[in-house]
Amino acid sequence: MSTSDADPGSVLLLVLVAALAVLLAQRRLAVPPGRLLWPPPVTALVLWLVVAVPSLLRLVVPSLLGTFGRDPLRIRAEDEWWRVLTSVLVQDGGVLVTVVSLLLLAVVATVAVRVWGPGRTIGLFVVSQLLFGLFTAFVSPSTGAGSSGASFAVAGSIAGLWLAVGARGAVLAAAVGSCLAGAVLVMAGDGHGVAVLVGALLGAVLGTVAPPRRAALSAAVRS
Repeated sequence: MSTSDADPGSVLLLVLVAALAVLLAQRRLAVPPGRLLWPPPVTALVLWLVVAVPSLLRLVVPSLLGTFGRDPLRIRAEDEWWRVLTSVLVQDGGVLVTVVSLLLLAVVATVAVRVWGPGRTIGLFVVSQLLFGLFTAFVSPSTGAGSSGASFAVAGSIAGLWLAVGARGAVLAAAVGSCLAGAVLVMAGDGHGVAVLVGALLGAVLGTVAPPRRAALSAAVRS
C-alpha cells in the first residue's frame, strides 16, 4: 500500500478530507471561517514548527531523511524503533511535497486545536503517528517519511467526533463523506486512507469518552 506518489484521484479525495475537516470544525464551533484559521493557536504553531524546522532543514541536509526516516528493515532487524515516530519530522519528497505537507499540517493543526483543545490535539497527533508508523512498518511495509499520515488522521478525528456526538443533516453527510473518502483511498491502495479511518475511530472514541466543551472553545475563538 502506497504512502506517496498518489494519483490525481487520490489527491482529490485527500483534499476533500482536509476541506471537510475545516467545514466540520467551523460547524462545531459556529464561528466565521476567518476566525477559525487566523490567528493560529500557540499550540498549533508550536506543533507546526516542531515538524517544519527539520523538514525544511532536510531540503538542505538530505542525510536527515536517513537519520529520521521510516525504514521497516532497520526498525525490525536493528531495533531502531524511534523511526516510527521520528519519521514525522521530515518529508520524503522535494520542495513541492514539503510545502504542501506543511501547509496541510498548518490548517489541520489549527482547526484541531480549536475543536479538541491543546492537550487532546497533541495526543491525537502523537498516537496517530505511532499507529500509522507501525502500520507502514509492519502491516504494509514502506520506506519513507512525512507528516501527512498524522495530519490526515487528525483531520479524520473531527469527523469521528461529530459521529460520536450525534451529527445530523449536512453535518452528518460531511462526516460520513470523510470516512467514505478514507475507505475509497484504502481500496485504491493509498495508505493515507488508513490514516483517515484510524483518525475517525480515535475521534469517535475520544468524543464518546471525553468530548470537548463546544461552548468554551467557541468563546475562546471569538475572543
